[in-house]
Amino acid sequence: MKNEIEPFKLIKINKNNKNIQIADQIQEMIEKGELKLGAKLPSERNLAQIVGINRATLREAIRILEQRGLIKTDTGRGAYIIEVSPLIVSENK
Repeated sequence: MKNEIEPFKLIKINKNNKNIQIADQIQEMIEKGELKLGAKLPSERNLAQIVGINRATLREAIRILEQRGLIKTDTGRGAYIIEVSPLIVSENK
């Protein structure tokens, strides 16, 4: 579990548009291969605490990533990285 949260500790945000900043940084982790296909994101509560934001802001970031086609959420199970092509990732920047 500890290795799963390490990349998220590097997320840095400023006061404006936190949800977009978080989504962009998670997308960057996907692009760099730090988050692999099928990888499960930490729970909402844990990830919000790691990044230092509230859960509502994190939920907004997760929705952005879903809209970009990068993750899929499964109610009660969590959010997972889905198969993405480099084209999808680059189009969403």
